[in-house]
Amino acid sequence: MTNMTQDRYGNYTCVAINMLGTDASSAALLPPSTASYGNSGSRVGVALKNWLLPLLLPTLLAMI
Repeated sequence: MTNMTQDRYGNYTCVAINMLGTDASSAALLPPSTASYGNSGSRVGVALKNWLLPLLLPTLLAMI
């Protein structure tokens, strides 16, 4: 992602409503981590965030 500014960080919620009901899902858009991952650190969360966030970001930004 490029051109991200601090004012866009925060919680985003997507709400879907149709004749079958209502559902909502939330995600937090966080600034890049400055934490250092050692050998014992989990990279699974980082890998998931790097995979999932680009898929969700256009939808989340369209809501603002």
